[in-house]
Order: sequence, then C-alpha cells, then structure tokens
Amino acid sequence: MSLDFGGLMVFNNPIGSAKADQLVQLLELQSEDSALDAGCGTGEFLLRVLAEHPAHGIGVDRDSQCIVAAREGAAAMGLSLRCEFRIADVNELATEPGEFDLGICIGSTLGGGESQ
Repeated sequence: MSLDFGGLMVFNNPIGSAKADQLVQLLELQSEDSALDAGCGTGEFLLRVLAEHPAHGIGVDRDSQCIVAAREGAAAMGLSLRCEFRIADVNELATEPGEFDLGICIGSTLGGGESQ
C-alpha cells in the first residue's frame, strides 16, 4: 500500500513499506479497539492500520506540518471519522490504563519517556 500526500515524504519509517504491511496484516483489531501512534509523523503507519482494520486511532506528534499532512491523508482515505491527529508531546498526553488496544511507536523517541 502506498499513500500519496501531495509529494511529501510519505513513508518516513525505519522499517520498509513491505515490512510495515506485514505487521499490519498480523494485527487483529475490531471496531471497538483503539490504537495510539506516538510520534506519528504524517500518520502513514496508523492510516495503514485503519485502512485494514475497523479500529479507531489517535496519532500524536509535535510537528504541526506532519499533523496537517496526517489529517489530509485521513480525509483522502475516508478515515477521518475513525482517527484523530493531535499536535502534542505524547509524554504529556493524558490517557487511562488500558485505554488503547495497540500502541505504535516506530522510529520515534517521543514515546519513551525519560531515559535513565
């Protein structure tokens, strides 16, 4: 699967596109499930997940340009009703234990908290 975001670098991931597709196929998400993508960038991986599974998702990144591109990508794919993209520091995101069924953090140091 390849997403076109109007010339923006779409797949900005340390894993290849084929490997990402393999990972998405391994998931077993239902319509009541939700995913959090910490440091989502343009939201490309989360959008792949939601395109293949009926779950809901939230993508969080500090880069406002990436979030704009993610929202545009979601709209273009008809996924806006099942996903939300927020400009924020994921370490400051208020969540409840067990709120998400899937956590995604590929190639981002934003979701790791403080290092010791």
